[in-house]
Amino acid sequence: MRYFLFFACLFLAVSSQAQDLIYKKDGKIVGARVLRADSNFVYFRHTDPPRQLDTIAQTELTKIEFDYRNDFFVPTKKLANNAVSISLGGTSVLLGISYDRIIGRERNYHFSGRLGIGSLVEQTNINGHLSFNFHLNKAKTQFFELGAGLAVPINERNTGNGYYNIYITAPMLGYRLQRFEGFFFRVYISGLYMRDAGGNNWMPNRLYIPTLGLDFGYSF
Repeated sequence: MRYFLFFACLFLAVSSQAQDLIYKKDGKIVGARVLRADSNFVYFRHTDPPRQLDTIAQTELTKIEFDYRNDFFVPTKKLANNAVSISLGGTSVLLGISYDRIIGRERNYHFSGRLGIGSLVEQTNINGHLSFNFHLNKAKTQFFELGAGLAVPINERNTGNGYYNIYITAPMLGYRLQRFEGFFFRVYISGLYMRDAGGNNWMPNRLYIPTLGLDFGYSF
């Protein structure tokens, strides 16, 4: 038992010396155990007591020297910033195609925008979204989404039955699945505000109805 305790203490003493070195632009060097990294941040544990978890922005670094005895480092792929998708319902109203772009990333969320073309029978619209996406998992591939959208028709449906000329989708609450590369999926619920532009007495001047939107496609 004494020999077991001796070798256990020796192993801990040696392993405690193993560390990565994070070189900062201000000249400081941080002793750490790097756990993972993405295109914006490096996640690590300090080797000095109290050995707390910490993050540092990639823009603040000059380089990282890895001690390859450190088995805790898990490299991650670059996160996908773009996605193209088929859109059903929501701001597309019926059917559409859209392009989604992550505009900026922060530690716990990112900000994204979407631009698309949608259609409702004889009426076509250009639509857009702006939303905050809050991380739901450590891999940053699943998100809770909060935002708003707008759609403006580019042609008028004039069949004698009247038409609505603007659609505002707000607020949007949803779920987003966006992996590093590959399958992309969004589902959101919202309210669709429409304004009558047809001048028909039987149509409400203003209409606000609940709506469900689906986007599925490819992220890259």
